[in-house]
Amino acid sequence: MSLSVWDFLAVIIALVIVRWLHVQRTRAKASNLPHPPGPPGLPLIGNLRDIPPNPAWLTYRQWSREYCSALVRLNVFGNNIVVVNSLEAVTDLLEKRSSVYSDSGVKVHIDWLDDVMAHLRLMAGSEIMRIAYGINVESKDDPYIVTAEHAVGSITATTNAGSYLVDTLPFLKHIPEWFPGATFKREAKIWRKSVMKMLYRPFDVVKKRMASTLATLFPDGLGKDGKDPSYMEGVIRGALGSMYTGSGARTQAILHDESVYPEPMTFNPDRFMKDGELNPEVRDPATAAFGYGRRICPGRFMAYESMWIAIAATLAVYTIEKAEGPDGTPITPNGDYEQGFLCYPKPFPCKIYPHHIDQEVLIRATARI
Repeated sequence: MSLSVWDFLAVIIALVIVRWLHVQRTRAKASNLPHPPGPPGLPLIGNLRDIPPNPAWLTYRQWSREYCSALVRLNVFGNNIVVVNSLEAVTDLLEKRSSVYSDSGVKVHIDWLDDVMAHLRLMAGSEIMRIAYGINVESKDDPYIVTAEHAVGSITATTNAGSYLVDTLPFLKHIPEWFPGATFKREAKIWRKSVMKMLYRPFDVVKKRMASTLATLFPDGLGKDGKDPSYMEGVIRGALGSMYTGSGARTQAILHDESVYPEPMTFNPDRFMKDGELNPEVRDPATAAFGYGRRICPGRFMAYESMWIAIAATLAVYTIEKAEGPDGTPITPNGDYEQGFLCYPKPFPCKIYPHHIDQEVLIRATARI
């Protein structure tokens, strides 16, 4: 015999009560330590009605002042929500004790992203697509932007505790789609399609373009300049070893350690090679060039692969030589760098031209794409 809607609701209410009693009993046994202060809650639902609307941070800050505490606690159906209101507390919890406090509760459901100005969406989306995938986005109605808006919208509620009841009562995910209040299940099916499309569509485009580009650039080969992938790795490691991070920076000292890299001020990819292969006994500069620990560059993998493609493509079609002075004497760059937050070589003269006429045609054709 099938259950009626009222029977189903009665079962849900009973399960809620059982869960609340179980959580209260379990947590009472787990720790006798005091919790951070917070507004008093109601039986069963706790602080569900106290969760502030956006901008919630104003209310959280007011509570922090009211309770004279950088930490404020809410409890919703037995689930603790701790709000951190100071940099010192954030550093102490999420940096010094990140192994304990860096995790986040699993969200069964999440909400749509609030709409923002169209030109800001286009700016952010086009930059990401161009940098990460090499895809040019021209308008706010571009399929990539529309897909990303739908997909990214599904993460908004992770910062809004209690947006959906299923977040605090995970067993609700088992109710059928037709059940009243189960709109979240129907929405989730649509959002999943958008997320998967956002993840894989541009990635597939990049794979196809890379396969086509590399097949075009490398068949003729350029010997030691660009044909040998192992030597290309040596070139990139040599470039990373030459990275300048400012006077006295410890990374510079590590990358120019004479005991590891003989004649460290000389650009010499051969130092990383042995018998035509990469020498595993020579330390890879990438271990230091991108930083350490929590301060390590999060884009290091994309940066490394971008360097590989840029250097390989450049060496495949261009000849790079020293410029000549009025008397025909080659001009050697002095290696000076601009100082500041970003360090990069100062302008220097050089000669860059295609190896062959066929490659010049390829370069000009690529420039028109």
